[in-house]
Amino acid sequence: RIMEEKNFERKSWAMLVFGSVALYFIVSFAVQLIAGMLGGFIIAGNIQSGAAQSNLINAATLLSSVALILLFRMWLKSDGILFIKGAKAQVFLRNSLAAIAIWFAFLVVEYVIAIFAGDFLNAGAAIEMQTTAYAQGNIILQIISIGIITPIAEEMIFRGSVYAGLRKRFGVPAAAIIAGLIFGAVHAKGYLIVIMTIFGVLLCLVYEKTCNLLYPILMHITNNILGGIMLLFPLFGNLISRFEKVLIGISEII
Repeated sequence: RIMEEKNFERKSWAMLVFGSVALYFIVSFAVQLIAGMLGGFIIAGNIQSGAAQSNLINAATLLSSVALILLFRMWLKSDGILFIKGAKAQVFLRNSLAAIAIWFAFLVVEYVIAIFAGDFLNAGAAIEMQTTAYAQGNIILQIISIGIITPIAEEMIFRGSVYAGLRKRFGVPAAAIIAGLIFGAVHAKGYLIVIMTIFGVLLCLVYEKTCNLLYPILMHITNNILGGIMLLFPLFGNLISRFEKVLIGISEII
C-alpha cells in the first residue's frame, strides 16, 4: 500500500483533492497572467508572431510549474504523502523499462482511438493544434518547460495529492478512474480529454504499483518529449501512416 491512514492525519481527502485542484488553477492563472502582462511589454512589437506567443506561453508554464512544485513539496511532505525516493539500480531499471513499455502501449491505444473514433472526437483539429504549438517557439524552452518541469509538477498534484485523497475515500480502482477524469478534464476537450483520461488512469496505476512518484514522472516526461518529437519529424509520421494502414486493413477483415 502506498499510503497509510497516519499520512492523512492533517489533511482530509477532500482537502487533498479539491484543495489541490484549486491551488493548481489559482497558481497557474496568477503566474501566467503576470507573465503575460510582463511579456506583453517586453516583446510588444512581436506579440503577434507565433514564435513569440509560444515562447511566452512556455515561459509562463515553466514559472507556474516551478511554483507548484515548491508549494506542493512543502504541503505534501509535511504529511509524508509525497513518495519520491531513490531505488537500487536494478529495481530502477526494471521499473523504468516497465513504465516506458506501458507508455508505448498507451501510444498504440491513442492511435487506434484516433483512427476509429477520430472524426467523432475531432482528433484532426486537436493533433493539428498540438503540431502547430510544438513547431513554433524555442525547442529548448519547450523541452525544459513542457517536457520536464510540467510533468514533475503535475505528478505531484494529480497523483501525489489528488489520487492520494481519492484513494483514501473510494479505493484504488475508483480513485484511479476519477483522478484520470480530472486529469483529462483540466488538460483539454474532445479527443484529448479521452486520451489524457486514459493516460491519467495508467499513471495512477503505475504509482500504485511502484509506490514511487518517480516512475509516473518518468512516464509523463517520456510522453511529453517523445510525443512532441513524433508530431514534428517526418520519419515518425511515415511510421504512423504505415501503422494506420495495418489497423485499417485489420478492421476491414473483421
